[in-house]
Amino acid sequence: MNTTDAAWLAGILDGEGTLLIVEYRRKLVYNPSFEAQVAVTKTDRRIVARCKDLAGGTLIGPVGRGKPELWKPAYRWAVNCQKATSVLRLTFPYLVAKQEQAAILLQLTSQINAGACKGQFGRKAASPEQVEYRRMLKHAVQALNHRGGGAIPQEKAAALAEVRRQLKSGISSFSSLLAIAT
Repeated sequence: MNTTDAAWLAGILDGEGTLLIVEYRRKLVYNPSFEAQVAVTKTDRRIVARCKDLAGGTLIGPVGRGKPELWKPAYRWAVNCQKATSVLRLTFPYLVAKQEQAAILLQLTSQINAGACKGQFGRKAASPEQVEYRRMLKHAVQALNHRGGGAIPQEKAAALAEVRRQLKSGISSFSSLLAIAT
C-alpha cells in the first residue's frame, strides 16, 4: 500500500471506522482469547470494496439493519489479527481521531504470539495477569469508542486512565506511538 492509499484508508477509518478488541470465551476453557479488529461499515459498497482491495480482509453484505423500511442495506469490511496490525501500522501516521485507539490495539497485538489468532494451533495460554491486562486494554478502547451523552462506565474510564498513564510513562513498548498521537 502506497502512502496515498494509506492516508485515504486512515481518513475512512477516522470518519467511519471501528477499532476494537474482541474477547472470545470458550465454554470448556477459562482462558479467553483477544484479538484486534478494524472494520468499516457503509451503505456505499464501493468504499468498503476499496478498503478490501487495499488491505485484504473480508467484505460482507448487503446486511440488513434495524429499520429496513427506513435504512439502506450496509456493507462491512473487516480485518483481524495480523492484517489488523498491518493496517494500523500503515495508517497510524495519518490517523487523527482514532490514533489513540490504534496505539492501544497495537499494544495488544504486541502481547500476543505472532501467527496465533483465535482457533489456531500454537497459541499459548495467557496467564491470569495477561488476561487482566488485555481486558484492561479492551475496556480502554471501549471507553474511547463510547457514544452518546451518558457517562462512560467507571470500570472503562479507570482502564483508559491507567492505559494512558502506562503509555505516557514509557511502561509500554508502544509509548513512542502515543507520543506521535499527542
